[in-house]
Amino acid sequence: QMALFAQGNKLSYDSQSARDGSRKTVGLAYSGVIDAAMTPSFYASLYTGSEDVDEIKSAFLSQNFKGIRAGGGLSLMPNVSLNGQVSYEERKHNDAVYPLFLVNRNDKESNIGFNINWKINPHLSLQPNYTYTSNQSNIAFSDYTRHVFNVDLRFDM
Repeated sequence: QMALFAQGNKLSYDSQSARDGSRKTVGLAYSGVIDAAMTPSFYASLYTGSEDVDEIKSAFLSQNFKGIRAGGGLSLMPNVSLNGQVSYEERKHNDAVYPLFLVNRNDKESNIGFNINWKINPHLSLQPNYTYTSNQSNIAFSDYTRHVFNVDLRFDM
């Protein structure tokens, strides 16, 4: 299955109104399922877009971005699936130079994640998740790595 997609979002931050703005994304995606043991599924997408802040004094926070995502899943048992995903995104903040550093910020972010979905019964599932993120920036204090582990207990009505 192939799809074109477009998305628009209004961003509003309670405690950081300088970041308020809009985000627009367009892209191309492909997904499928293979008729084989463990019913492998997969997806991939390419996308591009922009995030524009409302306040001109915060223009250095505006950005253009492009990225790629891929992932897939395996049915380990009728009620247990294993899923994984990777992504890479480049962001260029070209509307204004970053205060104090007098350069345009550029970031390269990579993510990898895994989760297991255990359907306990038709209405209840347990989903442990792990995501690793690495952001490399030309402004050192914007470099970071992050490990997120969470467990979701989901109830479907």
